This record gives sequence, C-alpha cells and structure tokens, in this order.
Amino acid sequence: MSPHEKIEREILQASREGRIPDTLQSHLETCASCGETASVAGFMQKLAGAEKDAPLPDPGILWLKAQLLQNRQIHEQTSHALSLVQRTTWIVIGTCWAAVLAWKWDTVSSWLDDASVSRLIVSSISEGQGISLPFMLLLAGLMGVTALFAAHSVFADE
Repeated sequence: MSPHEKIEREILQASREGRIPDTLQSHLETCASCGETASVAGFMQKLAGAEKDAPLPDPGILWLKAQLLQNRQIHEQTSHALSLVQRTTWIVIGTCWAAVLAWKWDTVSSWLDDASVSRLIVSSISEGQGISLPFMLLLAGLMGVTALFAAHSVFADE
C-alpha cells in the first residue's frame, strides 16, 4: 500500500468519526488531492446521515404527482388553443350581427320605433315590406348560434 493510499484511508476513517487529527489537518492544507478527498468524504457522510433522517416518499404518490403535472400541462396547452378559437368565434358572431344590422338597418330601426315588434314583423311579412323569409331565418339562426355559444362560454368555465 502506498503512503498516499494510507493517508486516504485515514481521511475516510476520520470523516466517519467526525473529527480530523491535527497532523492530518496540516497534511490536508498542503495536499490538494487529499483535501478534495476529505471534502468529498465529509459531503458523503452528511448525505448518508440525511437519508436516515428523512424517509423517501411512496413511489405511488410520486407517480401520481408526475401524472397530474403532465395532465396539467396538456390541459393548459389545450385550453389555450380553445381560448383562441372561442375569441375568434365571438369576433365572427359580432361581425355577422354588425353585417345583418347594417344590411337591414331601416327595417330594424322601424321595429325599434314601433311599440309592438311582433305585430310589425307579422304585418311586414304579410304585406311584403322589406322582411323576407330568408332574412328571418338568418336572424333566427344567428340568434340561436349566439345563444348557444354564450351558454357554452358560461357553462364551460364551471
């Protein structure tokens, strides 16, 4: 056994005991290799002591936490994409409403001026005044899409 190996064994033994003799301490200050050995040995002793104090968590719980984290990341990515689609849909619906109102503003304005909207609609259809059946169907469809999408937006957040 070489003298260097003998000193390393003494360092390891002193590290296990928790005290380094003065003669060995003076050698550690002059020899970089032995100083590193002492520092690694001290660290490993602390690490070994830490394992005894803190038990490892249950592997099943670690696995569940990893699955939850993965699911959360997938959910965030998906919800971001759906949020963009939802905003785009609201813009399209708003644009459709603006186009319909601009297209038939005279008719809508007369509806708003009259006290009974239903009477005005019935009389306009029967007399053929500016409200066509396709327009009424378009208006009903647009109202239905708006209502369905609004309900989805409200209930999807819950």
